[in-house]
Amino acid sequence: MNARNRNADVVKLRSNACQDLLKMIVKPNWKEELINIINYEVDSNGKYKEKYINEYHKIHNYGAEEYKIDDMDVSFIYEVIRHHKRKICRPEIKDKTLDNILDNIKGDRNKTNHSSENETDSEIYSRALLSLEHLEKLINNVGDYLTDIEVEIKDRYRQKYTSKINSLKEIIIKEALSHNKVEKDVQSILNSDKPWFLWHEIIMNYYKDKNPPFYNEEYCSFVTLCADKGIHYAYFDIVSMYYHKNDSKSMISFIHKILNEDNVDNDVIYAVNTGINLKWGELSDTWEVTKATDTDVKSILKAIEEKGFEVKPVKNELSEEELKKLEKKDKNVRNKHFYRYEIEPRSDLS
Repeated sequence: MNARNRNADVVKLRSNACQDLLKMIVKPNWKEELINIINYEVDSNGKYKEKYINEYHKIHNYGAEEYKIDDMDVSFIYEVIRHHKRKICRPEIKDKTLDNILDNIKGDRNKTNHSSENETDSEIYSRALLSLEHLEKLINNVGDYLTDIEVEIKDRYRQKYTSKINSLKEIIIKEALSHNKVEKDVQSILNSDKPWFLWHEIIMNYYKDKNPPFYNEEYCSFVTLCADKGIHYAYFDIVSMYYHKNDSKSMISFIHKILNEDNVDNDVIYAVNTGINLKWGELSDTWEVTKATDTDVKSILKAIEEKGFEVKPVKNELSEEELKKLEKKDKNVRNKHFYRYEIEPRSDLS
């Protein structure tokens, strides 16, 4: 669940809609006319040079034959229709018609494409929905104002993008509601005088009917936000989530982050240790802590020791049933040795 991803979806949909709109209204020889305009503005240092320079590079990098409307962004499409409509658009399409359509494009292009890093997810979701409303107006205006375009062509266009807009709206509304629920749950834990009990009660609701829950976006958003807010009960879930997603890089980064925190609780250290046991439980029979071949494991175990813990590798004796399961993936499994790591606070520090 990522609000910025949804905003990117809106931007892409809007670009596609504007590109398809331009395809409906251009002359058959639009490309030749437009390339001449772009080359003239850039080569003569014209007043539109800065606005057309990106298209100039596309044309000369990939060749005029390869240049197409699908390569254009919304800002350029707006500028082209605004300044050169009589040179590239079909003559039967009236200026007033194009001006009405331009109003829709102009009104939303900057708000949709640019966002602040300080925006909350709720603000991004709201802006994405507002942008879809503006896009709906554009689609409707195509039907209302482009009277010189064949009805069948306009209807196909409107039906295509109405369907896409409604589908994306549904996704965004669902995610926004879920996001609000997640934020409310996290805040209630932060405000509680019994956070552990409330955490346990809430997390069980996220587990419910989602076994395992690690691929459920709402669960992942909840535990991630909890961890970001310093709710360390979520740390084990984060480690487990990365493990089940096979995302070792994120798992290592998260473990180092929490081990670098001041006054790390012992239960956090145990959560990290559990993560190591999940991910790196299999080692050779000559394994030693000081000779670990895996740099990540070695660095994490060293950090745990620096927190005042003693780390011991302990051989795991697997049952026959466990061995048979592993043999399905690795026929040589019976010749391997499996270890887990036991940790305990060092007695000399107590």
